[in-house]
Amino acid sequence: MNPSDLIGAAGATSIRLRLDALSPEDGIARYLLDRLTGEQVAAITRALLTDTKATELLNIALPRSLVSPFGLPDSVMTDERMVAIRHADYNRPALLFANTDEDQGASLGDVTLIGAKQLTEEPGPWVEAAAVGLGLSESQIATWMAALKGLTAADDWTLHQIATYVAMTRMRIETDAVPVTDALGWALPALRLPRDSGYFLGLGERDREVPRRWKKLFEKLVAERKPLMVKQRPNRQLIENEELREQFAEVRDDIPAEVHPAIDAFIEAAPGWGLEAEALSLFEWEAESVLQLFSGIKLKKTSLAQETINFFEFTFPDRLSPGDNEYLRVLKGRSLKETREDDREFFEAHRDDLAQDKALKVKWERFVFGRPIECTDFLEGLLRVIERLFGQVNLGGGLRTLSIKSARRSRNQWLDLNADVGLYFGLRYRGLPALLGAAVEWDVPHLFSYEELLDRAKARQKKYRRNESTARSALQIKFDVALTAGRERATVQLVWTGQPAAIGLELPKDLGRLIKRPFGRSSVARLSVSRKGALQSVSLKDTGTLQPAFGQDAGTLIPRTSTAIDLVKLFLKLLKEAKEAGRITQAGVDDIAAAWKRFATMYTAALTSLQSSGYASATLIAQADAYGALLNSLAKNAIGDLNRRDIWEPVLRIGTIEVLGSAPSAIVAPWHPLRLAGVAAKMRSVAGLADYLLSDVEVNFGDSRLFFGDLRDELSHPLYPEVAVGYDSSEPVLLTETSTVNDYSLVERPVRDPSEATTDVDPSEAARQIRALLERYLDLQPHERSNLSIMLYNCDAAGLPLATVSALSSVQDQEEVHCNVLVRHRDRARLSGVYTELLERSENDPDAVVVSETSRNFMSKLRIGVMLDVAGGSKSGGAREIDVAFLHDVVSRQSREQWFPVPTLQDNPSLLEHVPARWSYRRVTAEDELKATSYLTCPRQPDVGWAYIDAVANVVRRQSHGPDEHYLPARQISFQDGGLKGCSTRCINWRSGSPLTTIFSTSGSLLPKGST
Repeated sequence: MNPSDLIGAAGATSIRLRLDALSPEDGIARYLLDRLTGEQVAAITRALLTDTKATELLNIALPRSLVSPFGLPDSVMTDERMVAIRHADYNRPALLFANTDEDQGASLGDVTLIGAKQLTEEPGPWVEAAAVGLGLSESQIATWMAALKGLTAADDWTLHQIATYVAMTRMRIETDAVPVTDALGWALPALRLPRDSGYFLGLGERDREVPRRWKKLFEKLVAERKPLMVKQRPNRQLIENEELREQFAEVRDDIPAEVHPAIDAFIEAAPGWGLEAEALSLFEWEAESVLQLFSGIKLKKTSLAQETINFFEFTFPDRLSPGDNEYLRVLKGRSLKETREDDREFFEAHRDDLAQDKALKVKWERFVFGRPIECTDFLEGLLRVIERLFGQVNLGGGLRTLSIKSARRSRNQWLDLNADVGLYFGLRYRGLPALLGAAVEWDVPHLFSYEELLDRAKARQKKYRRNESTARSALQIKFDVALTAGRERATVQLVWTGQPAAIGLELPKDLGRLIKRPFGRSSVARLSVSRKGALQSVSLKDTGTLQPAFGQDAGTLIPRTSTAIDLVKLFLKLLKEAKEAGRITQAGVDDIAAAWKRFATMYTAALTSLQSSGYASATLIAQADAYGALLNSLAKNAIGDLNRRDIWEPVLRIGTIEVLGSAPSAIVAPWHPLRLAGVAAKMRSVAGLADYLLSDVEVNFGDSRLFFGDLRDELSHPLYPEVAVGYDSSEPVLLTETSTVNDYSLVERPVRDPSEATTDVDPSEAARQIRALLERYLDLQPHERSNLSIMLYNCDAAGLPLATVSALSSVQDQEEVHCNVLVRHRDRARLSGVYTELLERSENDPDAVVVSETSRNFMSKLRIGVMLDVAGGSKSGGAREIDVAFLHDVVSRQSREQWFPVPTLQDNPSLLEHVPARWSYRRVTAEDELKATSYLTCPRQPDVGWAYIDAVANVVRRQSHGPDEHYLPARQISFQDGGLKGCSTRCINWRSGSPLTTIFSTSGSLLPKGST
């Protein structure tokens, strides 16, 4: 079976499948054989004419000038132009015709195209035709189909190349009865690749039927070996003949003699694919040592201009204009330290072409824009961009404008983005263009209407599957941000990266369900065991720590069903019951009902506005004020324990998702009434700054790095709320914010209960502090590198030792550092739990860490020792056992929860003016007090903030307070505490036994933000 026969059989099968899918309602189907050669069209037609059923359904009208030399019946040829044939009436359900030039192909674009792309994208017809009579098993057939699917996805191939490759594969199987994997490697010369029969044998049984595995292997062949066959290095540098001669002389004895003539001819031939390259490709790459010819060829350093020239000569030989060639010639001879306008013009003109070579495009981006600014929060990234741009431009040059342009331009480029990432970004930052105003120009097609783009793609393709890839390129959105001041212009590239593992990508779906039922109650369960079988704590950076619920993806917080409690109906019912029981007066009920109705209306409108116009809507601020008015009405009219339990608590649950299992905790979602206002305030803050800086005022930052650093710290603060109500069984308890990701906040108990084994606090921050301190310590004590010992004292979970090991690993890779990590504890039960968890985690990754129960003599570069602290002093006769001891959260665990009254003030700031991060959270105490107190929320609040904190205080403290005071939650440590005194005594004993030991206590994640 030759390639032409295969093309005919595969094309005929493809058309038959389309004919079988026709229905009477479809009308006349028109199939255009698009831009195929006359031989290929004739082969397909000849195969169709042998099928009686197909000929009964088809009218065939082919240009005589195209197919007359190939012996087709006169009945299937015509002298009419294809446009006229298309509009003629026919008595059969389908028409098959072909075009002869590109102009007609364009004019007939509304018909069903069957060209090289359509014929090769589905491997089934090819394998079905090629496997006839070979007696292959189902698994071999599946392997062949997966290989062809991976092949077509790996690169662009001509129809003739695919047909020849399939034909050669069949011939190999038919003549030598080899497995399909062997034959696929043997047939590689059809693709202008060197023959390598054993190349695919490394694929496992399961992987052989997975197209993406084949795609990776073919991509590697195309990237590494295909250039060699045309005398180019993988980076498209030309390989000189003399280099090949010298290399061949060195390895001549290692290559079989029968290959030598082909190699000599290849060396003398001109670069490019020719008869000499084809002859060499027929020898086995490894078995006959052809690879030896190229093994010593090294890469040469080339300039950006030369690399670009090589790229276009190889990939797009006719794409560059004479002006482009002249520009690249000049670029080769000048310095690249500064970019010019023509550099940007060339890059913009050929940006899509350069995208074919990702490494080259990155080099151009760094040349044109400098080092890109990467971020996961666009607001924080925009601040960094503004900081850099305003340091590069003379602001006195004239009118200032800021332009933001996306690197993705076409619909297809946007559809290559992960769909969830695109939807999340569009929703999260949709209101930003309106807030930034006319001074900021946006050129981001389809970004803020990504839902419409997906809907259009679904409408155009019935079997459209949206992109769910988590590859880096599918998660990134690149922006070119330019600041113009008069004639001066500076440009920076901003790269925003989505976080597929973190909570947040399900927000658009949750919001859609929430708009239908704004006041439904929801909860989510923690997943205490990871996929690898190890214990884990809740992390907002990993939705795999949350139990997938509601039949949806992990990270979804709103159920699809309507069975959950709906506060709309429940609240008025409870209010009525309270009135009937005499707990609330009629006037109070009327006041609360009116406040509830206003809030419910405003909150529902705010959610709808968030979906349509983003955080620019003023309704987001108004609904927060309505929420505060409702809470004030409850404080005024619904006093008493029963009212707090039945009426207050449901209102405080709005936007708070309870985390079930283990210790009390919850997630404050972006749709919490106060969080909606907080995020809206952040956006307005950034927009206000941009508007001010782009005006004609004289800008003087002072220390710009300090100024923008403080602004970024303010943006990272969650604003509102910082505390929430959780439940220990049915008892309300105070929860405080411990981490925030994508406007979701995890809130937990501010103090540790003795019965709790661990917390959900992320230990990575403490691990980074440990690494920073150890790097400083080793700078001062370099002789300790070979035998460094650190201790984690009273460590309650395996997370910190493992995070410490991870943080120290990179230090060890750079230096010859040997580190022993000791974990000590006063409580045997707690230590046993840590040891068990360490063993479980180390079994999942045995190369990551070695755990020893008592040994102090570590032979490996990094081990963890677990020991019970039976005595406080050193037992080594004054010899130093530990270089650095870390007391992580040891002090903060001795803290107690307290509530402190503060007087009511009349000049509270507004929501848009208040910045909690600018206030100190430490409570001022007298000099003679042996206590340290830190507030768990900002001690200065807007009116709605005080209303919320008062409501939380009423519910948690289970009592009311006067109208002239507020109660603030705090964490307090007393230095008279017995446990803290015992810990201090042990520290003193360690230092006395080993004078060089450093004792360091991390501030701990349990301490509130703003404390030290």
